[in-house]
Amino acid sequence: MRFYYRTTKPKQEVVLGYKHLVAGFIHQRFPAGVDEKNELHDTLSLYSVSNLEGSILNAKKSLDFPDGASFFLSFHDEDLGKTFTQNVIAKPDFIAGMVITDIQTQPTPDFPDSTRFSVAAPVLVKKFDGTSIRHLTFDNPEANDVMTKTLQTKLRAAGLDAHAESVRVRFDTGYAGAKTKLVDIHGIKNRANVCPVIVEGTPEAVAFAWNVGVGHSTGAGFGALR
Repeated sequence: MRFYYRTTKPKQEVVLGYKHLVAGFIHQRFPAGVDEKNELHDTLSLYSVSNLEGSILNAKKSLDFPDGASFFLSFHDEDLGKTFTQNVIAKPDFIAGMVITDIQTQPTPDFPDSTRFSVAAPVLVKKFDGTSIRHLTFDNPEANDVMTKTLQTKLRAAGLDAHAESVRVRFDTGYAGAKTKLVDIHGIKNRANVCPVIVEGTPEAVAFAWNVGVGHSTGAGFGALR
């Protein structure tokens, strides 16, 4: 299930590397006792969060939101998403002095067994090579294998083992506007991908991807699908 949020204009500066602030907001609104962790620490997130939309880069190299910000969160667990949103209603303060003023919901759509998604946040694909972590880009076929295995792991963690084996995720490398973007989180530079992805598998697996995103660190603001 997807939840769309709108905010007032910020009262403080919104830095370019704001994603850790949004992740902190999310974890403050999780229900008490729910052990949901974001992927700032490489743990598994069965939800995804989009970029903040409505921004303008100002002369100070920070972001203005003249009409407020909009963003969405999608949850595989609808009950968790609803409880989270009730907590947001009770405490609507957002980052940089913004306040959430409007919330809209969208049930998970029915998808066919192959769907091309644009991305609502850059896709981060990481591979540990024994001594270091590489960030894989859309033009590296190895990235597709890593995205597929990551989604399979999440499907199994959600108890959807029957849908894991057949699912496949790949970048649409035929998209002429594909590019990479360096995203800063707490001083760590992440080379992420702005490129549509194609998800193939059972309709349930495709719907799952729409909710939880693709690639790594979806709970920290990467890999959300539109």
